[in-house]
Amino acid sequence: MVDAQLIPGMIEPIEQKILYELGRAIDVDKHGCVVEFGTFFGRSTACIMRGLGDRSSLTSCRPLMYAFDSFNCRADGEFAKHVRACSGQGKVEELVETVGDRINFRKVFEHYLEPHTTDGSLQIIEAEIKDSQCPCDEISLMHIDAPKFYNELKIIMDRFFPKLKNGSVIVFQDYFFHWSGTIIAAIQFLLEAGVIRISTTAASSLVTEVVDTISLDLIEGIDKKMQTSFVPTVIDRAINSMVSKVVDRPTVFLPRMCLSKIPYYWETGRYGDVRQCVIDALGVNKQNTKFDPVTMDLLDMFAYGFDAKGQYDLEHE
Repeated sequence: MVDAQLIPGMIEPIEQKILYELGRAIDVDKHGCVVEFGTFFGRSTACIMRGLGDRSSLTSCRPLMYAFDSFNCRADGEFAKHVRACSGQGKVEELVETVGDRINFRKVFEHYLEPHTTDGSLQIIEAEIKDSQCPCDEISLMHIDAPKFYNELKIIMDRFFPKLKNGSVIVFQDYFFHWSGTIIAAIQFLLEAGVIRISTTAASSLVTEVVDTISLDLIEGIDKKMQTSFVPTVIDRAINSMVSKVVDRPTVFLPRMCLSKIPYYWETGRYGDVRQCVIDALGVNKQNTKFDPVTMDLLDMFAYGFDAKGQYDLEHE
């Protein structure tokens, strides 16, 4: 079996443990395959495959898990920094290929997961999310790391979620992430529709269980809500529901949910709400805790959208 600890990556030990346990709990012969979006170098994939292997012998010579990733990014982009850092950590830099203005790291994934791709239990699907199609009739576990915005999650919902059986598990890896506002909102609508329920959290991951059929009609209904709802109000409902649950390291991960509202308030010029999001994210007890002067100045700038002159001109028209 592949040792996930030898694979450079960004998911935390607690997430690795959860993925192993979920893989070990699945009977893929009865409940369908495993699908992962966003494999990177394969640390999460290896955790799930080890769990599957500890339950059975993995000798079926058929895909038990499908790993989706584009395996490439812009050579001068932000993600390329992670690719180079992690490939250096694993001393596999020579496996990262540069093609034009992009770099491809599929060979790194193949290097680490070779035992599973060779025996046929793991199938790699190199594709952008928009080009991804479900390769199996039933899904027992999904680990979703790739999409960071609803427009990509919607594609996965349309093409993959109807294949989930009752009792299947969906792990939303970047739920507690400050750029995941639309992801949080879409998941909240799924929770409110009663088709999934929260099992646990681990670092930035939200682990959910499917408790009812996720039909295309329901998905389209959620899409209409996403188009007509103001995302921060939906995030507020998600935050309020999370407060009553056991969240892994809440002082680290709950504030990110507050921060995820900022882009939407900023776009509509609600700078006072931006200021309040920062206060909420910092966990300030407004009655008993005072900010230092520099933080107060920064919050004041937030409240004016960093445009004091514009506000001054409005007052003196």
